[in-house]
Amino acid sequence: MKKWFFIIISLAVSLFLAAVVIIGGVFAEMLMYPAPRSCDSDEWIREAFIHCKTPAEQGLTFEDIEFKNDKGLTIRGWYMPYPEAKKTIVMLHGYNTGRVESMRWVPALHKAGFNVLTFDFRNAGKSDSDFTSLGFFEKNDLKAAIDYLEANKGQESFAILGASMGGAAGMMQMAIDPRIKAGAFEGVFADAMGLNEELIKRDFGLPFPSLFSESFRTWVKIRKGFDLKEISPEKIIAQIAPRPVLTIHCNQDNYTAFSHGLRLAEAAKEPKVFWAAECTKHAEAWQSDPEKANALVTEFFQQHLP
Repeated sequence: MKKWFFIIISLAVSLFLAAVVIIGGVFAEMLMYPAPRSCDSDEWIREAFIHCKTPAEQGLTFEDIEFKNDKGLTIRGWYMPYPEAKKTIVMLHGYNTGRVESMRWVPALHKAGFNVLTFDFRNAGKSDSDFTSLGFFEKNDLKAAIDYLEANKGQESFAILGASMGGAAGMMQMAIDPRIKAGAFEGVFADAMGLNEELIKRDFGLPFPSLFSESFRTWVKIRKGFDLKEISPEKIIAQIAPRPVLTIHCNQDNYTAFSHGLRLAEAAKEPKVFWAAECTKHAEAWQSDPEKANALVTEFFQQHLP
């Protein structure tokens, strides 16, 4: 009897561990190769982004631009120049979205006298296909964007405004790139592994979320050579100082919990500003109070971008 009991237990454990490995691999593929989403096919995208067409929809003059990133992939975007300006705000979109996500912020920034660049990360929008890495490699697209602005547009001063994954990529690059003088970040996760565990438990109802997250991490590392543990904005944000940061988080964010925003605000060093916006949907602080959002971000960049 005891023998059969141990056989059954061993079989159950083996099946569970096999499930952990298989499901971790499925999660890894879902992360790296998300199904494309667009304003044309996704009602949530249309609601969240507000503006889904070209900048001309908002009365802005723009140029279609493209440049190469570190892998030789073509990154495509819109450049909205302001006459005689030498300061540019680079907009960074979130996971599985595209450049249009940033457009609700652009008119106020442009009116304040800044050039604005918004582009599609690799594997998003009109840019070349690749795989998505939650900001780990996307930070190199930001570096390429600034290189392009220096070489082709004669720009001298840079700041960034990034949402969610784009904010994580922006923090990672800003920490090592002194050309970026100020950064505003909305709805950014404090730690990729921690967020994965929360989503695995909340959205899939799986037990032992740390096991599934570790399997997920291992698959990603084997398949694409990057470590999710290294995507930890909470550990990076302090390295940005003494350059200023503005962090924004919906106080009832339905995807990345408000606790992530609080952790980032705590980890950041002065000079720093934190806005806990009254909103429930992920990275939609602007929609909660457009007037306040525009004023806060514009004044932040006017004060800190030399």
